Amino acid sequence: MKNTIKFILTISLSISVFLLGTKTISAQEISLSVSPPITEITIQPGKEVIQTYDLKNEGETTLINISVVPFFPQGIEGYQEFDEELAEAYQGWFSLIDPQIAWGSKFNLPKGETQTVSLKISPPRDTNLKDYYFAVLFITQQDSETGLDSSYSQARIGSNLLITVTDDGNPIKNVEIANFSAPLIIDSFAKLNYSVTLKNIGRSFVKPMGKIIVTSKPFGKVQEIFLAPVNVLVSSSRDVPCLIGNETTACRLDNKFHLGVYKAKLQFILDEETQNYTSEIVTIALPFSLMLGITAFIVLLKMILKVVKQGQKT
Repeated sequence: MKNTIKFILTISLSISVFLLGTKTISAQEISLSVSPPITEITIQPGKEVIQTYDLKNEGETTLINISVVPFFPQGIEGYQEFDEELAEAYQGWFSLIDPQIAWGSKFNLPKGETQTVSLKISPPRDTNLKDYYFAVLFITQQDSETGLDSSYSQARIGSNLLITVTDDGNPIKNVEIANFSAPLIIDSFAKLNYSVTLKNIGRSFVKPMGKIIVTSKPFGKVQEIFLAPVNVLVSSSRDVPCLIGNETTACRLDNKFHLGVYKAKLQFILDEETQNYTSEIVTIALPFSLMLGITAFIVLLKMILKVVKQGQKT
């Protein structure tokens, strides 16, 4: 029974790195935040689940319209492209439980208050087994009675909704390491940067969970750079950043000085899968700028000594 319940519906919040924390949007006197900023759902066709959102108004009283719009991954940096024309085709998947308004209608959200929005999600029984990506959009517009020009006070904020429709609760997850690279040779005083790009060739969005292990020779120092667990959507490629604490950053060694051979091993798994992905590269760090400086100093010193000798002869 426990496995059946888990199979029917699994909901988890993500710390995807294009959406960390609570999103906030402001336009003149409008200031809204929505939580959670992203939701992940695995569900069978014909089943249903209710997802709740907390929408807080930290600005002036405003009217809110809610819509659910499909989106598709755009580029390798985690951007998304909305398809509002396709929204009507999926309207039957969603219904508002709270507030009890029809799609296209607006509700009032007073200044300083929080509205709980409950959305019922139910893919039809004949839904194809694959991923579907949506943004739950909260579109704001000041009440005309405030006297503000609505064209200047309209804004919208969204929460991403990633839905995997599956009949067995185990969608195929698989990626290719499209790129794991670093410069072959760098100056000892330069930063050592790594680039990681993953291509999703499976049937469900995935998050890499792993690190880059860097071993330097001849000193034998070992350093670890942890990957940020960002979502890589189906049929797309994405650059994967790294983490320092809870902040995303470029994947790099921040040593002030590098010297020798740096062997980097990328290793990660996907979500809770057991398959281990690995790749290795090598970078050589030499003090070119230091050697250039020494060479320039020697040349300059020789020139000075030559001038001094010539002066002594005269």
